Amino acid sequence: MSSTGFAPEVVAAVCAHMNDDHPDDCLLIVRGLGGVTDATSARMSSIDDCSAHFEAVTPDGVSPVSVEFPMQVTERPQLRVEVVRMYNEACRGAGHGAAPGRRALIGTPGMGLRHLLVPALGALLLAGGLGGCGGADARPDQADQPGADAECAGARTARSAGWVEPLEQVPEPSLPVTVTDFTGEQVTITDADRVLALDTYGTLATTVYALGLGDRLVGRDVSTGVPELSGLPVVTHNGHELNAEAILDLNPSVVLTDYSIGPLEVQLQLKDSGIPVVILDSQRNRGVIGDQIRAVADVLGVPTAGETLAARVDAEVAVAEAEVSAKVTATEADGGDGPRMVFLYLRGQSGVYYWFGEGSGADDLIEALGGVDVAAEAGLEGSRPLNAEGLVRSRPEMFLMMTDGLDSVGGAAGLLDIPGVAETPAGATGCVIDMADYEILSFGPQFPHTLRALADAVYGDAP
Repeated sequence: MSSTGFAPEVVAAVCAHMNDDHPDDCLLIVRGLGGVTDATSARMSSIDDCSAHFEAVTPDGVSPVSVEFPMQVTERPQLRVEVVRMYNEACRGAGHGAAPGRRALIGTPGMGLRHLLVPALGALLLAGGLGGCGGADARPDQADQPGADAECAGARTARSAGWVEPLEQVPEPSLPVTVTDFTGEQVTITDADRVLALDTYGTLATTVYALGLGDRLVGRDVSTGVPELSGLPVVTHNGHELNAEAILDLNPSVVLTDYSIGPLEVQLQLKDSGIPVVILDSQRNRGVIGDQIRAVADVLGVPTAGETLAARVDAEVAVAEAEVSAKVTATEADGGDGPRMVFLYLRGQSGVYYWFGEGSGADDLIEALGGVDVAAEAGLEGSRPLNAEGLVRSRPEMFLMMTDGLDSVGGAAGLLDIPGVAETPAGATGCVIDMADYEILSFGPQFPHTLRALADAVYGDAP
């Protein structure tokens, strides 16, 4: 494999950092991977796209040692991945195990490279013009470098600055009304005084609230995140399972739901009890936000309010998209590219490990953020069990996740224990962006706030 070098100033900076700050780690790599077991000290002499080169001091003198990468390093994130991989592999060979090195990638306190290598090396690569991870301590002028912020080191939590405001003019339902639901069934609604709106993402209850009818909701699902609705009784259990007894106890006059939540037997049981149950489309992406708002409004007998809210949200989404576009443009002007992202859906306590691809809603979210959806790029449709080999091959630079999902695997540190994660560029930099479960994929009226918050986490506050 023929080699071509990185910029001389980058090589010099990386070598100086390794030799000045981590000489013991150079020695560990030389002994563990270079085969020079009698080395008493070592220093990095050079690095290129094929190998890391060292000089090892032995009882017989100084010997050159080269540790070859398993594949040619052609992109900037790969260099960080390979240096960290060498350290992890050397640790295993020395009997230290891989876990300390893997957890080191997100800055867990420890010794040597375990807590310093990635942020420091990222800073050196940034200074040398190869772009990079650049966490909060990467370089003092990072706030003035919007492009650098698109590739992060460490975990970030996206938090919306506000919540959707309900319509100022509260509508009065005009009932009865007969609608045709998603299944093709005609349902007649005569009373909208006691409403339940239930789905996996909390979108339906948020829509009812945004229409100005939040005071008519008598319960909620666990995913409803509107602060003003937090005091309502929860009618789901075991995550997103409908609790028939809890629902019937609330005596709802109408139930709006979809097939993202279940079980189906409970939905049928509610229908059999005489409650009007309207099944809506469970698809979530920007293209259906307006239609879903109108559908909810039609069910509740406030079609004019639905049109008003849909138009308002559509305009707000357009403004948020323009703001994100400006951030993406600033990143590109600074020499960066849209980050390679993947959405991971994890429930560690249940052994659920999925990545979301085309048609999942996550693909549209990533597109709205100006990123590259590596799962869709790989041809993955919908949601599929996480495949370590496929994940590594897709080379994501950022993980997007639900907050509870990230917590369920032990946070950013525990995420690295999932096969394949630590071997990706995102794993090497510990770059994971999480957001509340009830918001990140809900779309709906809250989406403009969601998009802004995620964009700030991805690109920073610039421009």
